[in-house]
Order: sequence, then C-alpha cells, then structure tokens
Amino acid sequence: MDDITAQVEKLCMANRINRGMAVGIAVCFAVALLLLLRGQIPYGVLLLAVSVVLLLMARQLGRQYARNAAAANLCFGLARDLEGFAYRASGGMDEAAFRAWSLLPLADGDRRLLCRNTFSGRRDGLDLAGSEVTFHYKADAGGTAGYRFLSGTLLTAETGDRPGGDGWLLLNGDLTEEPELRRFLEEAGWRPAAALNGRRLFARGEQTPGEDLLSRLSGLPESVTALRLASGGAAAYLDRRFYTGARYPSARPTPERLRENTLPERDPVWDLFGWWLSPDRPR
Repeated sequence: MDDITAQVEKLCMANRINRGMAVGIAVCFAVALLLLLRGQIPYGVLLLAVSVVLLLMARQLGRQYARNAAAANLCFGLARDLEGFAYRASGGMDEAAFRAWSLLPLADGDRRLLCRNTFSGRRDGLDLAGSEVTFHYKADAGGTAGYRFLSGTLLTAETGDRPGGDGWLLLNGDLTEEPELRRFLEEAGWRPAAALNGRRLFARGEQTPGEDLLSRLSGLPESVTALRLASGGAAAYLDRRFYTGARYPSARPTPERLRENTLPERDPVWDLFGWWLSPDRPR
C-alpha cells in the first residue's frame, strides 16, 4: 500500500468524485422530472434512464471507496505494527476453523458464519488476524426462528501450529442461553474451573488456573465476551464491537483519521495473546 500521504490524496480524490456524481445525479433527476411534467416524455425518460445508470455507478464507487478507506485505516491504524499486512473486504475464517477453536456454539450447515473487513499480518512471531463477524446458533428460547444471532469482532493469534488441545475458555455469563451453553460445553469437553467477575472460566482435563493467568484474565476489558487460549493459538470474540463503519464514505480523510486505532481493546488482547503464546512462559 502507498504511504499515508498518497493514500489520503487518493481517498480525497475519490471522495470528491463521489460527491460530484451525487450532485450530478440530483440535477439529472430534477431535470428529468421537469421534462416529464412539461410533456416531453421521450427526453424525460431518456434522462431518467441516464440518472439510474449514474446512480448504479455511484453506488459501486461508494462501496469501493468505503473498502479502500477501511483498508487504509487498518493498515495505518489498528494493524500498523503488522508485517505483511493484508485486507479482504469479505470472507475470512470458515465454519470448520471456527468450530475447531471451541470458542462459541455455531449452527450446523454452511454460511452460518459471515466474515467481513478481514485483516491479517505478523508481529513478534505470531500470525495475527481479525474479522468483523456475524454468526448464529440454535436457541431453545427467544431468538429469530429458533436461532440467536451474534455480531462483533473476532481476533486470533497463531504460532504456526494448528491451534487446539487443552487450554482455557472464558465466557461472559449472558452471551449464550444456558441450555445451548451446556450442550456446547459438554460436546467440547469443557468443565467449570473458576468464576471471574461475571465471567466463567472453563478448562479441559484436570488442570487448575494459576494466579498469573487469573490476574491477566481479570484485567481484560468487559467487551471481551469470549476468549480461547489453546496450544498454538488464541482467539477472542468482542460482542457488538466493530472497527469499521459507515462513516468513511462521508468523512474527509486525514492522516490523523487513518492513524486512528478504532478498536481500543486491541492492545490488552494482543498483549494477552503474546504472553500466552510466548515460548518463555512457564508451562
């Protein structure tokens, strides 16, 4: 990606084009309506058709601008310390990988997990990634048509080995309905290990949490609603927390805006990931 000055110039140019097209479309519609009212039907219909084509083009340009602005903000802001930064507007983790984390329940079938604004890179020997996700699972009570939908940010870290095995699972008490939670925990082999300020810590096997682990988990922001610490990796889900939004198409790009870290939880979560996956951590 270009340096930040070049990116600001490109985004400002695209923003001006988008605004100019919006004005042109409004004028075309107004003139077309005037021609139709005056009985000049052929010219009015022709100009109306041109307006519709311009509107479709403007929508596509607006979406492209939003993707470019989001990518630039991640590159120079939230993910500025990552080597080999990459961005995808749509797509990311698949359902099989999500289930392998044993982080949260997920309904059976395809397209139960939607990922967008996915970024990835490497720092301090870890492969770091993030996505804004929406997913759902079966719920006995409430929900939409027997499902509960969750939407937020998913952050992961991997050492290069396939994450899995024993470890820890930290959950907020109200994130899942109790019947589904019991099914999920039983199928994944999780057992209660500790209670931490409204959160519950689960373990596999007979391991018990140490004071250092409990202290670090207690210091996490409340918005970290699910956390998985595994051998070879770690994952965190932040319910209803996002790092992009609809503000970019209408906002004037500046270097300060692009450098903004739009996810304040980044540092405590990545710090915990780094500690957990450090080869120097006592096992």
